[in-house]
Amino acid sequence: MVPVTFKLDGWYFGNIILGGVIGMLIIDPATGAMWKVDSEYLHETLIRSFVSVEPELEIRNFGEIPENWKTHLAKVN
Repeated sequence: MVPVTFKLDGWYFGNIILGGVIGMLIIDPATGAMWKVDSEYLHETLIRSFVSVEPELEIRNFGEIPENWKTHLAKVN
């Protein structure tokens, strides 16, 4: 994992002239265009994770499920 930090882009305030109020208050905040990556470039060496990412399916009887899990169940037809 590599932490990435952002800061407010100076061009965001150019929306007052170029993009208008809609660009400044709605479009740029919704799309994230108002932010700029804080570092010039990222150069990291990633290592392979040994954690299994394959989904796992368990079939259980309803009576075997802990009570605190029951609130998270979804009915499947």
